[in-house]
Amino acid sequence: MAGDGRQGTSPSQAGLPGRAPSAGQIAAMAIMQANNHVASLLSHELNTPLSVVMAAVETLADDLKDDCLGPESREDLFGLIQQNVERLRNNVRRLILFMQLEWEFQQGFGPPHVSEGIDLNDTVRLAQGLLGEVHRDKGLVVELLLADDLPLLTCSPDRLETCIHELLSNAYRFCPAQAELVIETAMRAGDRVGLRLSHPQRQIDSRKLELVYLPFWQSEALNTRHTDGLGLGIPITKRLLRSMGGDLTVQLDGDLLTFRLEMPLQRGEAPCSSSTGS
Repeated sequence: MAGDGRQGTSPSQAGLPGRAPSAGQIAAMAIMQANNHVASLLSHELNTPLSVVMAAVETLADDLKDDCLGPESREDLFGLIQQNVERLRNNVRRLILFMQLEWEFQQGFGPPHVSEGIDLNDTVRLAQGLLGEVHRDKGLVVELLLADDLPLLTCSPDRLETCIHELLSNAYRFCPAQAELVIETAMRAGDRVGLRLSHPQRQIDSRKLELVYLPFWQSEALNTRHTDGLGLGIPITKRLLRSMGGDLTVQLDGDLLTFRLEMPLQRGEAPCSSSTGS
């Protein structure tokens, strides 16, 4: 309307005069924002390594015609391809595993391939040895405090191995260089075996501590964070543990972040509570 003083305000901006958004509208906007965040994260974590691989392959294809690259340059390109293919493969693997766990929870299924005589200490040693070698350049001081005569578990060995690997991998990635990482196993009350993982960190404050259980949550914005990943390591770990009757909790004391994993000695039933684990 001419002369009413409004400068081209769109209906979506103006809304209905004097009426605040309804609870349903606010919820819909929150869902849309969450979906946009997940879409941006997936795009970044899947397209970035794929773009690197494609660029390296194109360079090698051009070199077949011109033969201008030296042996060291070709080796570097092949290494770059291998590194980013592995990153892409891990991201896809985590997405598939997360969707499988969500489906199992909704259907009420328990973990497959349950076995007796599973040694938590051996699982920890295997994961720590592998990840320690991969992240050797960080110079972390790892203190292994593995309890003697720790009882053996009856559980899914594959799922326990994935839990420990995801939990330790998260610690190695976010622990500052040259810092101390403590990994301890012990018996807990109620015939439960426990693992404590403690390390300093600088990404999370106490107000955001519970957010670590949320899938696709990152402690830094997409354009400022310094680590890759989908934000699925901790959510996957908690879901896997709960599918076996165990659980994962987190505590922050100053800058010291501590995760506590617990597992029953015998196969447990998955709890019938929210799958978010918060």
